[in-house]
Amino acid sequence: AAKPSPAASTSGNYAVQLGAFKDEATATAEWQRLKAAHPDVLGSLSPLVERADLGAKGIWFRLKAGPLPQDTAKKTCVTLKSANVTCIPAPR
Repeated sequence: AAKPSPAASTSGNYAVQLGAFKDEATATAEWQRLKAAHPDVLGSLSPLVERADLGAKGIWFRLKAGPLPQDTAKKTCVTLKSANVTCIPAPR
């Protein structure tokens, strides 16, 4: 299989969501851990910690990495899930 061009792997309006945490520091620490554990999959991506107000459930911080095209985000999640990493393709 041909490798995607660098532009294809660093553009798009999707990301992979790697978890949701009660504070931003935990989300950032999880990014560092996941990037170190899976540099071949996550190394070229940029982290995004997104604040989400879920009403009665409180404030959560979603850890996303991207940007990626939607199809690449889906494929990346398949790879990460096979390594027991929580992953959801999500809009950026």
